[in-house]
Amino acid sequence: MTRVVFVLTILAVLFPNLGEGAELALEARLRILDQDRAPQGYIRPRQPFFLEAVLELEEDWPGEPPQVGLKVFDQGTLLMEVEGLGEVSEGTVRFRSPLHMLDRVSAQVEVAIALQEGAGAWRELERVRVYVVDQPITLPPDRVMMVSKDRLEFEFHGEYPISPTAPVYEYFPDGARPIEFSKFIVGAQDVQATVFQGEIVRIDILTPQVIDKMRVLITTDQFARTEHTVLRLSPVNAGFFVEERRTGRGFTASPGEQIEVRAKGETLLIRDPHGTIWEFANRVYITPWPGGMIQIDSFQRGVSPRFHPQYRGKFELTVRPEDKFQVINEVSLEEYLYQVVPSEMPISWPLEALKAQAVAARTYAVAQAINSRNGHRGYHVDDSTSSQVYNNQREAERTTRAIDETFGQILQHGDGTIGSTYFYASSPEDAAAPWYKWSFSLSGAELSAMLNRTLPQKVGTVTDVRIAAQDSSGQVTCLAVYGTEGKVEVRGELNVRSVLRPAKQYTGGGDVVMERSGGAVLNQALLPSAYFSLDITRDGEGRISSIKVSGGGSGHGQGMSQWGAKQMADNGRSFVEILQRYYPDRHLVLYTESKKR
Repeated sequence: MTRVVFVLTILAVLFPNLGEGAELALEARLRILDQDRAPQGYIRPRQPFFLEAVLELEEDWPGEPPQVGLKVFDQGTLLMEVEGLGEVSEGTVRFRSPLHMLDRVSAQVEVAIALQEGAGAWRELERVRVYVVDQPITLPPDRVMMVSKDRLEFEFHGEYPISPTAPVYEYFPDGARPIEFSKFIVGAQDVQATVFQGEIVRIDILTPQVIDKMRVLITTDQFARTEHTVLRLSPVNAGFFVEERRTGRGFTASPGEQIEVRAKGETLLIRDPHGTIWEFANRVYITPWPGGMIQIDSFQRGVSPRFHPQYRGKFELTVRPEDKFQVINEVSLEEYLYQVVPSEMPISWPLEALKAQAVAARTYAVAQAINSRNGHRGYHVDDSTSSQVYNNQREAERTTRAIDETFGQILQHGDGTIGSTYFYASSPEDAAAPWYKWSFSLSGAELSAMLNRTLPQKVGTVTDVRIAAQDSSGQVTCLAVYGTEGKVEVRGELNVRSVLRPAKQYTGGGDVVMERSGGAVLNQALLPSAYFSLDITRDGEGRISSIKVSGGGSGHGQGMSQWGAKQMADNGRSFVEILQRYYPDRHLVLYTESKKR
């Protein structure tokens, strides 16, 4: 079953027997196994069990296998002590105790994992609390709304901490299989938790996890913030129901009516169409009647023309700190794509290019949901360029057709894994693309204002900005910012693009004009790509008077070139041929079929 157990990272454990100055980075994990060697997460009194220490190394273990020790304590009293040589295999050291039994229920048992450093010298890596449980409580199956490394939030049961040794099983038609905790997907249905003393000791996912719905974080106007202070919503085509499911309280709104959402402390305040203010202490759902959609009235999306975005699926509202709230749009995977593909590729382009885009976008969405990068906040992706732009263009018949004609198809590696298939609008090689070349300039004051808004900490007046690292293709992967109040290094392509935001809401000045091959544009919420250079002008006292950022291309710089896809489609190539050109190591499968394997 699962290897989801306590993880400890030790960044420099010294072993004298490995030679002077040798260092080894490792993770120490503890597993509790039943007599059939299946992980069970806790010990049952008077039933045999094994303890297994798993040490994960960044590289293969050098030299002879290490001596590993396990000690079991109950309320500080040593109950059991075993040691022996670990089994070394491909960067992993394993040591399993002999079969043992404990007689009584206890919540005070601890297991210490230790490693021998020299003659008679041991280093204790970690102590892990384990439970000796006779009759744990099994909760009714529920839906998981938030997943972090040490906590789960259920839709109705609420939030629970997770035991370091809690295993996870996923059930398939041929039986249950253990899975890594990292494969636990937020939004999973039919999840059954076994609980002891308020802590989860085992997790069973009773139906296979299939990404048939996406959980999309809806950002504020101009994609500027992830949390809202006020939102006005109205139903379109049919009414919607506003409900706090844990209590059953709520109200309805009809087409032509509007509601307003705010937050105060830990309470959502929602004004209904009749002016009544409803106070909700729990998550609130807004669910349209069949055929209905939810429209945001308090801001607009799009470039030209602007429009009030309308959403399929339902909204979930949760309170956040500082009188703010979070909005998640849960929508079917295919309907999510209806509002992604028009935002990512011109709808007038050839149908085969649109189909290739649909498959790439679907693959990216599924991979992001599986990886649960944002599971601790309850969503899979957001609606900005940080994930895939969503609902920044209206749905269109041609893109909907491209999605429908590639229904369920994703790109899969030969080993069955689904990688995060990034794709981009153009690369520096696409000379016909509107983003082939671009540039913009800021004053020193605008530069300081922008970076103090976008960096994780304030740096004061910016005194220098340097490109600190680039990858083999030339993308900037590390940007160093120096200021009167400190220095910050920004690492990662997307993070670099996220701090250089050429838009007036960040610079505090007038409109920021970006010159580009396809004509000038104003106020871009994200740097088009990480292919860029910097040209700084200083005054007589050495202060930055202006900076010019010049670059090429648009997007992640990995995967499929949209302009390349267009050219191939114009030349009569199918979407399958386009995908084979850009992803030669992957093949098309139906996602639902890939999950049956």
